[in-house]
Amino acid sequence: MQSAQRRWERSLPEKLTRSTSTSPSRRPGRTQATTSSRACPPARRSPGQRPRRRTTVRRFINKASKVTVGLLSGAAVAFALAYVSLTVLGYKPVAVYSGSMEPTIPVGGLALDRAIPSKNVRVGDVITFSDPYVKGRLVTHRVIDILSTPRGLAYRTKGDANSGRDPWTIRLSGQVGRVSFSVPVAGYILFYAHTREVRGLLICVAALSLLVAVLGWIWRKETTAPVSA
Repeated sequence: MQSAQRRWERSLPEKLTRSTSTSPSRRPGRTQATTSSRACPPARRSPGQRPRRRTTVRRFINKASKVTVGLLSGAAVAFALAYVSLTVLGYKPVAVYSGSMEPTIPVGGLALDRAIPSKNVRVGDVITFSDPYVKGRLVTHRVIDILSTPRGLAYRTKGDANSGRDPWTIRLSGQVGRVSFSVPVAGYILFYAHTREVRGLLICVAALSLLVAVLGWIWRKETTAPVSA
């Protein structure tokens, strides 16, 4: 009896091993179902991909910088070319700051004078001359009368918007500037362009425009750069 029991105990692990090895394996269908039922992780953004909102802001800044730089550069170049061209043609720009010549020359207008001999001045001409009462001040008024005196010709002037003539009688010698035409508002540009504040402002605007242009170029270069896989 004891020998039979020992034989049975020895054969017990062998039977368990066989039963374990011969146990049915999992079906392939279940494994596939379990794998497919797992939640897929969210797709990661590639390093070269950027948010759409940031790209839109950069595009807007790029376009705004181009428009700003183009307008400022175009206006500055146009004004400089016009000023140089008129000077070469013999015109002298004079800014008008009062309304005494309205509506012929409005306030802030730019009168373009051309030098002529004083003996060629006629009644009705608009001329620019030095103020007899204020040193260094220029006056642009219309000639309303020419008087012949023992000392030569004398001229009486008047502003078109004034009710009475000027309180002086002037004498002209040599060359005098006669207004050929005028440009509205341009006188303000000429006047303020000579002030220190406006010069500093123009320098700041030019520097800011250059900075915006450089930033726009850098952002455009980053946007168009190829993305590595």
